[in-house]
Amino acid sequence: MVGMLLTTVAMFGMSTLETGSGNGEMALWFVMMGLGISPVIVGATEVIVGNAPLELSGVAGGLQQAAMQVGGSLGTAVLGALMAAKVGDVLPGNWA
Repeated sequence: MVGMLLTTVAMFGMSTLETGSGNGEMALWFVMMGLGISPVIVGATEVIVGNAPLELSGVAGGLQQAAMQVGGSLGTAVLGALMAAKVGDVLPGNWA
């Protein structure tokens, strides 16, 4: 639960970053995100693999890793499409 709260605080902090934000401020939020999300991922893996029967623990681990890879790929694709649409919509009016 602490990891989820730390991740939430880090995401909120990242949402406050602006173009003038320094590397130190940005690094702080990314380090906090890593510290918060790592126990969550480890705990989720333990729950998934630990609750599978012993003879199917490899299958459970493989399915969990496949789901993480597919979810990460889809999330990146959707976020990339949203960012491209937003940049294409906003940027032309802001050229210096």
